[in-house]
Amino acid sequence: MLKIFNSNAVDNKALELAALDILDMKIPKLNFDSSWDVRIIPPFAGALIVFMVSKGDECCCVYLHKKNDFSWPYWEVLSDTENDYWIAMDNVEKLIDIIKSIVDGDDE
Repeated sequence: MLKIFNSNAVDNKALELAALDILDMKIPKLNFDSSWDVRIIPPFAGALIVFMVSKGDECCCVYLHKKNDFSWPYWEVLSDTENDYWIAMDNVEKLIDIIKSIVDGDDE
């Protein structure tokens, strides 16, 4: 059993169940371009997973969300452009294509 300890007085049982739900989701493998810098960021704002992808001066943040037990997990991609994206968790090809267009500067 995965043990989670949180000093913020959050119910540890709820955190354990959330962690087990994440492990059960079978998050797909992501193959990043070797020219990208990928930085893992601690999850926040309800996201399960957060990472930032950059190449030169271009970057985007990627969040994996699952709002509740009834929602499908999805990726959210945010950048400095006015375009925000929401992609089904298992649509890895589309996720990588969107990240590529952003970090290559094609998403204006």
